[in-house]
Amino acid sequence: MSIDAEILSLIENLKNEETAIRKRSTYALARLGSKAQEAVPALLEALEDQDAGVRRMAAEALGHIPSLEEHVVAALTKCLQDQNADVRIGATLGLSQIETATSPTITALMSALQDENISVRNNAAAALRNLGLVAREAVPYLVKALQDEYHGVRLNAAAALGEMGAEAKQATDALVQVLQDSEATVRQCAAFALGRIGVTDQKSLLALILSLEDEDRSVRFRAAEALGEFGSVAQSAIPALTKALGDQERIVCHFAANAINKINNRSNTEN
Repeated sequence: MSIDAEILSLIENLKNEETAIRKRSTYALARLGSKAQEAVPALLEALEDQDAGVRRMAAEALGHIPSLEEHVVAALTKCLQDQNADVRIGATLGLSQIETATSPTITALMSALQDENISVRNNAAAALRNLGLVAREAVPYLVKALQDEYHGVRLNAAAALGEMGAEAKQATDALVQVLQDSEATVRQCAAFALGRIGVTDQKSLLALILSLEDEDRSVRFRAAEALGEFGSVAQSAIPALTKALGDQERIVCHFAANAINKINNRSNTEN
């Protein structure tokens, strides 16, 4: 059976009376990804299915189809209001694949950051992370999400703020606090974000210098990288970065050396 014939069969099955068959069809279309482009109209209809499982998989399937048109994104956004948490999970998963969005979608994702369901919140943060600068209006919501009980939400929120660069400067103090998070992956993303945002106050500098001693190597090399991004204003970090050249992890040594070079080069240029 050719792909076209397979897709046609799956589309027809989306209207089958058997819920299990409709579910399997939406799942199969999700796995086909971009090859399922011609199934978009049928999947949009499936978003209204009486079964929550079908609605969820239809939303996920739409997210796997690239170059979604605005009306498709709008339909996924509407699903964020579904009473069933599984459907909202599918909608946020679908939206986490898009690369641009209008204000209504971003607003809906900001609201989803406060959803009672952990997976919805996590997927919403991931979607905003993927959108990056386009979603800069979400900064205050992402700052609040840095305090989420689930580390995945905190991680994606920190990474999203980093993707927004200088537009997220109001998040600097909160990110400095996150450098003390119990999860290394979250601390790593916070260090990355501080480097990308580039607010070079003494509080940020000191926090990143201290992070060069973190127990996790990923946090240490991200801290070194961030200090390098600060340039000449990070001269006070040179002793700590020099010490980091002797780190037992080669990747930390590499980023520490790069940071020292960047700081010194920018100092020489400015002089």
